[in-house]
Amino acid sequence: MPEFPRSPVPPAELIEKYLPDAFATTARPEHAARVTLALGVQLVGAGGGEWVFDPRDGDVFVRPGS
Repeated sequence: MPEFPRSPVPPAELIEKYLPDAFATTARPEHAARVTLALGVQLVGAGGGEWVFDPRDGDVFVRPGS
């Protein structure tokens, strides 16, 4: 698993870089590859934004937007 940032980072960097890298290196159950679900995340405040977590084919993709 990638090392968690030691100092504060912008939310977009954490969500768009760290989380996908962490998902990519974490073992998941075999049946996770069949999951089709999009999860929207909204952070309000300085540096906030909207992202969609899209797990499919055993991977998790993160994209900006709602």
